[in-house]
Amino acid sequence: MQVKDYVQALADDGLLCADKIGSGNWYWSFPRDACLAKRAELAKAEAERERLGAVRAQLTAEVEAVERERREGDGEGGLVGAAGERDGLIAMRAALDAELQGLRAELAAYREQDPAEVERQRDLAARRKVEAEAFTEKILCMEAWFKKQAGGDKGLLLSMKQMWYGDEFDEEELGLREL
Repeated sequence: MQVKDYVQALADDGLLCADKIGSGNWYWSFPRDACLAKRAELAKAEAERERLGAVRAQLTAEVEAVERERREGDGEGGLVGAAGERDGLIAMRAALDAELQGLRAELAAYREQDPAEVERQRDLAARRKVEAEAFTEKILCMEAWFKKQAGGDKGLLLSMKQMWYGDEFDEEELGLREL
């Protein structure tokens, strides 16, 4: 770092005062200025500390008041009410949760009759049918190509089909078994 950069950094931080007199730049620093700046920062920090202390004391008092209301349970304006009332509310919530689970199970039982679900199943079946037809067309094209390569030898083609299809081969129709 050059001296010029160092001096500029000190001036930027407010540790040096700078002034242009004539064609030159003059830099100076008085210890009293630094002391006054630090005292001003200290006073500002102490004021902030006092303000935050007051806020903390107020919030602590509010928390203690709310805790006291919960313990005593005034019955009217309290957050939860009496201790017995709180237990009653907890029991009521457990009962409502159980009822909600029962209703969800009942809704799942009626899902088969849901029109949106039925429509989704129809769309899925239509897509699967189109896919099955496309694969069937590909299988028939491959069989025709193998038949052409076999030169019309039906025995060879039959043995190849039995090997390819395995358990799905129908000997009566000499092809894939209908599902």
